[in-house]
Amino acid sequence: MTISRHPLGFYLVNTRSIKKPDALYNLQLDLQTISFDICCVNETWLTPDVEDSSVPVSGYNLFRADRSSENSEKMSGGGVCCYILQSIDVTQLYPADVYKFEILWLRLVLHFKEILLGVVYYPPSGTYPIEDCKRVKLRAKDPPFVTPLMKILLLKQYRLSQKNRHEDANRVYERIRGFIKDNIRKSSMKKGWSWWGQTNSLMGRSCDSQESSEFSADMFGRFYSISSTDAYTPPAFAEELPKDVPVLSSIQVYNMLKQTRKTATGANGIPHWVFKENAHNLTEVFNLSLRHISFPASLKTACVHPLPKNPRPKEMKDFRPVSVTPVIARMVYKIYNSWVSQNQFGFRRGCSTEQALIKILNDIM
Repeated sequence: MTISRHPLGFYLVNTRSIKKPDALYNLQLDLQTISFDICCVNETWLTPDVEDSSVPVSGYNLFRADRSSENSEKMSGGGVCCYILQSIDVTQLYPADVYKFEILWLRLVLHFKEILLGVVYYPPSGTYPIEDCKRVKLRAKDPPFVTPLMKILLLKQYRLSQKNRHEDANRVYERIRGFIKDNIRKSSMKKGWSWWGQTNSLMGRSCDSQESSEFSADMFGRFYSISSTDAYTPPAFAEELPKDVPVLSSIQVYNMLKQTRKTATGANGIPHWVFKENAHNLTEVFNLSLRHISFPASLKTACVHPLPKNPRPKEMKDFRPVSVTPVIARMVYKIYNSWVSQNQFGFRRGCSTEQALIKILNDIM
C-alpha cells in the first residue's frame, strides 16, 4: 500500500478493547476499505503481556503506549496505539515525563518533512497530573498570529522576569520575536501603506485620516494661562519638624508598586514598570519627603491634555483639561491619602459634605 493523497488520511476510533473478537477484524476492514494512512486508537485495553503480533493489521506498523501503574491508578482499560502505513518512516519518541500520561508520541518523515504526532487518552476519572499541563485561553480580540504556543511563551517570560531571571526571560523574548518576524515574512501583504493598514487593523487602531484641528497648542496655552498660578509662592520649610512622622517600609512600597497597572507616564516619560525594581530607593525618597513636609517640585509638573466634551468642539470651553502627573507622584498621593483622618471628608473618594453634616449631627445628638 502507498500514500495516494496529500494531506494524510486520519482515522480516530475508540474501541474499548481491541482484543474483542470482532474489534480487530472490523478495524482492519475499515482501514482497507477507506485506505486511511494513519489510524489512532483509544482505549486499546492492551497490557504488556500482549504481543504486537496478536493484534496485527496487514500493511500497517503498530505503535502503542499501554496503561501502567505510573500513569493510572487502574491497571485495566485505557491505553492508546497507532497503526501507520509501512511506507511511512516513523520513530517513536520518549520525552521526559511521558510515562505520567497515557500518551504516544511519534515522529513521521513524509516528503522530506517531519511531522510530530501525539495520541492521548484522558480518562473520565481525571487521574492525570493536570498541574504539569499548560492551559492557555485564546480570546476573540487576540491577533491572528497569537497562537497557544506564543501565549505559553509570554507566560513563561513573565514568570522568569518575576524571579529576576532576566537572561532566561530575554532568550524567551527573542524566541517570541522570531515567531512574529516569521509571521510577518510569510504574510501576503507587502510592506508599505497596505502592510501598516493591516497592522493598525490588528492593533485596533483607526486608519481614517482626520482633518486638521482649528485649535492649536498656543491657543490652549493662552486659554489656560488665565487661571495660571505663576504668582504662586511655595510655602517655606517648617521650622520645627513633627516628631510623630509615619515611616514607610520597603515592603509597603513594593506591594503598592506591585499593584500599579499600566498607566500614562506624565511629564517625565518614565513608565510604571521602572519603579517596581527600585522600591528600596523610592522608600528613602518618600520618608525624606515626610520628615521635611516637602514634595519635590519636579513631581508637581503635569501634562495637560484637552479632551473634547462633545464630538464637534467649537470653543475653548468645549474642552476639558485633564492633567497627567508623573506616575510616582500618583503613587505618593495614594500613600498619603491612606493616612488621612476618617474625620476628613474633603479630597477623599466616596466622601462628601453631606456625610460631614451627618457626622456632626450624630456627634451632637
